[in-house]
Amino acid sequence: MKRFKVIACEATALQAETVAKGCGNDIDVMTLDIGLHALGKEKMPQELQKAIDQVDAGSYDAMLLAYGLCNNGICGLHATIPIVVPRAHDCITLFMWSKEKYRQYFD
Repeated sequence: MKRFKVIACEATALQAETVAKGCGNDIDVMTLDIGLHALGKEKMPQELQKAIDQVDAGSYDAMLLAYGLCNNGICGLHATIPIVVPRAHDCITLFMWSKEKYRQYFD
């Protein structure tokens, strides 16, 4: 069994917790304030990095970010264990399962 730390925005936390309960791995979800998006690309990464730095990396196999690119708010993040990030512009893309469906709906 693998151990993962999920760092989720409030917008994706419920889904992350639901998936965590139903999978065969040990997943610990940390929820961060949805207001981080309002900080912009200059300050959002700093706040996310603070959360990453609080994680006892020796206790987990990887960190999973339940964030999309979010206006480059995840750029430059680093950890001593792998960080896994979905390929999505934002959480709406995650909820719609693809950027194509998101674009079609948006248009």
